[in-house]
Parts: sequence; C-alpha cells; structure tokens
Amino acid sequence: MVWTTSNGTCPSSTSTVNIQVDDFASPVSAGPDQAFCLTSTSTNLNATNPTVGVATWSVMAGSGTFGNPNLNTSTVSGLTTGTNTLVWTNTNGVCPTTSDTVDIILLMFPTTANAGPDQILCPNSTVLAGNLPAIGVGNWSVFTGGGSVNTPTLNSSNVNSLSTGTNSLVWTASNGNCPTNSDTVLLIVLPPVQQAFAGNDTTIYVTSAPVNGNIPTSGTGMWQFVGGSFNISNPNQSSTTLTNLVQVVNTVKWVITEMCGSTEDEKNITLIVLEIPNAISPNGDGINDYLEVPIADYYSQVELKVVNRWGSVVFEDRDYKNTWNGVNQDNQPLTEDTYFYVIKLNSEVKTGYILIKR
Repeated sequence: MVWTTSNGTCPSSTSTVNIQVDDFASPVSAGPDQAFCLTSTSTNLNATNPTVGVATWSVMAGSGTFGNPNLNTSTVSGLTTGTNTLVWTNTNGVCPTTSDTVDIILLMFPTTANAGPDQILCPNSTVLAGNLPAIGVGNWSVFTGGGSVNTPTLNSSNVNSLSTGTNSLVWTASNGNCPTNSDTVLLIVLPPVQQAFAGNDTTIYVTSAPVNGNIPTSGTGMWQFVGGSFNISNPNQSSTTLTNLVQVVNTVKWVITEMCGSTEDEKNITLIVLEIPNAISPNGDGINDYLEVPIADYYSQVELKVVNRWGSVVFEDRDYKNTWNGVNQDNQPLTEDTYFYVIKLNSEVKTGYILIKR
C-alpha cells in the first residue's frame, strides 16, 4: 500500500507499507506416549506434520537429542531413565503457536526376585519372605499345591490354606513392559502328628505283660510310667514287656513325638493274683477231684510238676489241662500225703504245696 502527500503544484511525496496476513498455525499432535525398557536410549517419534506452519521438537523435561528437530518422525536419542517430556511446537509467522507433548518413559529392569528360604511347617499358614523390589513391583502366585495369599503384591504377606505336602509359590518382579523375573519358594506342610495307640485295657494274672503300641510313621515313640508299679523293658520299642507288675491298676502310656508335636494314649493293666488250690480230694464225687489252675486257658503254655516230700518227681505234664487227680506218672493213685508242685505259666513260675485227701 502507498501513502501519497501533495500540495498544489508542488512535487508530491509517497511512502509504501506492506501488510502480510498469516494463517493460524494448524493444530498438531506429538504422537502417542511411549514406554520401553532400558535396552536402548533412543526411539522414533510419530507426531503429525502441520498443514500450516513449521513445527519444531524441544525438550520440556528429562533429556533428548533430536536427529532432525523439524521432522515429525525424527529420531530422539540420549533419553534418561524415567519420564522424558518432549514438545512438538508449530509456528506460523506472528500467529499464536500450537503445541502438544509426548512422554517417553524409559524403564529399568526390575530387581531380581528372591522368594526367600524354603520352609518346613506344621500349621498350614506362614509369613512369606520375598525381597522388596527396589525397581518395579512384586506379585505372589501359587505354582503347585495350594495356598491363599492375603496380599499378593506384599513381599511379606501371610499365606493360608496351604496343602499338606509341598506347596510351590512364585514371587515375580515386573516393571512395565520390561522382562519379568521370578523365584520359587517351597513351603512343606507336615501332616498332623500320628495319634498314639497303646492298646486296649487288659486284665492279667501274671506279673509281666507285653504291650504293643502303634509304630510311628515318623518321629519316635516312648513308653512312660503313669501309675502302679512296674518296670519297662525297652521304653523306646513299640512292642515291649512290663515286668514286676503289682496287684493294682498299672497304667502306662505310649507317646509319639514328631516335629509338629506329640500325642499319647494310656493303657490300664489290672493284675489279679492267681490263687492255686492247696488240696484236692480225688474220690470221684465230682467235687475238688482235680488240681485246677484258674484261667489256665489264658496262658499259651502251662506246665505242671509234682514232687513228693523226698524230692522225687511223681508226676509231670508239659501241656497241663487241669486233669491231674492225684495220680503218678503211670496213672496210679498216690498215697494221701502232702506234695509240692511247680507250675510254669508261660515264663512265670509258681510253687506251693498240695494235700491229697480222699
């Protein structure tokens, strides 16, 4: 445009001004945010190319060096760990600029996972002992067995409802889209302590008695005195013998001890003293004709030996069945007199005298 001044016939003067009208800079997009692991410190950008104006890349936060600051798909290198914020700014003359930002997040590899030491447990619950990742987060999962982890993302979470036997739990460390790593811990839950069984209560007629506890599947067993009076031949054997029992209720207990505790069971043994008759009258009247050993059927072996007053054996039976009626070995009646007997009941021996009176 020209501005002219004049005055009559005098020469005029002029001045020119140029007026340029610019279009508004077109809107731009810096492209999608990116996150990747620390395998590289560079990437390709993906901004939109402006239809009006000229756009330029710049760094708002973090760091970065652009291959071509005016290229929408420029490479950027020298990124730092963490968030790098880059700006794509479009200008056109004196018009207002337009811009957009993109975050390039450079992730570090997660901390190496450590699930903690293996554990041998009695209850079916425990506290886990994974390491706390300095980089990234951790997460518990059940690989084999059972278990309910209260807080899967907590390295020291409680875990309940473990199965008896071996349970494998995995502690996995992750950080964004970086490769994960994991470690496994074995939680071995022992079975409940075996219930001890000492056997049923019993009544005996001799001063010794066998006892038979159940055999421990693991751990150890031991017989222990509770009441009465007796000796235990081999306290650490499930099958042993009690000796020198007295005529009361004798109580012994069988204790099974394992890693997870112990169980016990008591057995009462009542001793009844055997009283053997001291006289017989073998006259055929059916009354007191035989020397009868009470409850002879209780014993696996009963032996009888009869000796006269001069020490001579007059009768002997190694499998006695309560059939001696005052006869000698030839089944001839012995004279009325006092004799002496030796009766062997299994391993116990009883002696005394017997009067024959017809």
